[in-house]
Amino acid sequence: MAGIRCFKYAKWLLLALILWLSLAILYLTLPPGECIDDSASFAQALWDGRSLQRVYHTEEFIPREYRLPRVRRRRYLGLKYAYDRHSGVLRIRNEDVPLFPLLSPLSSTPSETSTSTPTPQHQPQQHSKLVIPWAKLGDTDGVNPPWFRTGDAVLLYSFVSREWGRILLTVERAPPPTSPDAENEEIVLHVVPARMATQREGTEDDAVPLGMPPLASLHFLPSSEGEPPTLVRVHFPPQPQSFGTSTYFSARYALLSVLAPSAMFAMALAELAGQLVKLLLIALGIVALLWIARELWMYRHEGDAEEREDARERQTAVLRKALREVLGPLYAPPNGGRHRERAARTLSDEEERFEPKEEV
Repeated sequence: MAGIRCFKYAKWLLLALILWLSLAILYLTLPPGECIDDSASFAQALWDGRSLQRVYHTEEFIPREYRLPRVRRRRYLGLKYAYDRHSGVLRIRNEDVPLFPLLSPLSSTPSETSTSTPTPQHQPQQHSKLVIPWAKLGDTDGVNPPWFRTGDAVLLYSFVSREWGRILLTVERAPPPTSPDAENEEIVLHVVPARMATQREGTEDDAVPLGMPPLASLHFLPSSEGEPPTLVRVHFPPQPQSFGTSTYFSARYALLSVLAPSAMFAMALAELAGQLVKLLLIALGIVALLWIARELWMYRHEGDAEEREDARERQTAVLRKALREVLGPLYAPPNGGRHRERAARTLSDEEERFEPKEEV
């Protein structure tokens, strides 16, 4: 019965292995796919409530001195964008940025009193507060073959390695156009790298743009009164500064979400088995050392016992010889009481022989 159960388990394990290998072959043989960079399609996706993922070459947008330590370790970072047209909130990964204050006419047209007095370089209505979203970090190697698109490779690498880093951003409004038809012109918002403001420039929540190229540009058209502006175009930097996902990214992500956990589980089991074998070998080594130490101790103590016995016999022989020389016939050898009685009788006879007799 035990053999039949083991055969059944081995059969299911073999089927699971064949299925895993089939999925792995499918993952590796998928074609590279095409990356569609269409600003109108991007805008329609965000307007419909869908999200967009974009991968950036870090050195092109964030200077090294403004990168956090985690971001410095990888060449690429990935951000996810989503937009709620009802609330006017732009979500960058885990940070929400209200856009209505930036899209309102008051934020772009200064008043008459403000034109007569000098305004600071970074006006609060010209850009949002400092946002610090989490960005996916990755490279193009790892689980990715060379023919994968850069955007797919970086996001899949980050999915397996689980590497994240925080970057400092702000959303600023582009300068208003000077044409007479400014009311019908597009309102452009740029997502740009920033730094934290100093005490002279503002509070810790205020952002100071770094003057680097924007990560994304959102183009809005003013709507009728009471309606929010309409998102018409979303522009991302071209390659090799930024990369989009291919048409096969969803399929690759679904396959990897099955392959990676199972592979990690198998690797964890193999590592656990290796640790158990290592502990077993260490235990066997300790037992062998204890056995060798015991044998050496017994051999040494047996030799010491024999040496002590020999020394005792030598001491006994020397003592016997000394007793013979001192006592002479009085020395009774250790062969029994008969020798002692004979020696005592001989001694008494000799004493009687040499005892003087009294004359009458």
